[in-house]
Amino acid sequence: MRKFLGMALIGAGLAAGVCADEIKLSDKFTDASNWSLNENWQLTDGQMTCSNGNGGFMLLKDNKTSGDLSIEASITPIEAKNEDWKVGGVAVVKDEANFWAFCLIESPNNEGKKHFIEVKEMKDGKWGAEANAIKVIPTANGGLNWEYNTTYRLKLVLNSEGITGTVSDKSGKVLAEIKEQFTGDVVKSGTPALRSSGLAVKFDNVEISGK
Repeated sequence: MRKFLGMALIGAGLAAGVCADEIKLSDKFTDASNWSLNENWQLTDGQMTCSNGNGGFMLLKDNKTSGDLSIEASITPIEAKNEDWKVGGVAVVKDEANFWAFCLIESPNNEGKKHFIEVKEMKDGKWGAEANAIKVIPTANGGLNWEYNTTYRLKLVLNSEGITGTVSDKSGKVLAEIKEQFTGDVVKSGTPALRSSGLAVKFDNVEISGK
């Protein structure tokens, strides 16, 4: 089990007890007004960029939360910024110890720098806590050997019944999908967020809805 990277960057303002709000957002990054940025995120040429791979989570401003949530974004992985785990994607964050993340992953250099996708939960500080609380639903393609400098569309859908992560290409063709049905106690609400750790990445055309 790998160590989770960058929890401290979630932000001190996030609290577990925030009430759910209706959320509707379409963001092409003409500015950064919808997000709580730290110094590792930059708005560059109409895209949100984490060039050093140290962004952690970039949360939707005001920590708006939802229990029936969809977040999707166009994501371009640029380059690895360390020799350990590299991740970039979208997330639903309740607090620093409780969240879901759907990401492009590169394994450590000494493990072959393998490329794949995953949907993973942190619950009560335990990474991969969903292992005993979900049923994996078979899909046509649950894996993706993604490539650098290629734009992918990642979509994460979370509700009380389960969670789904889908990757599409620019044309909208589905390349990979992960579906999990909840069978136990898991995180079921949170704040939409973008994710970068160990991976330089660009984000664009974010769409979020929740209630």
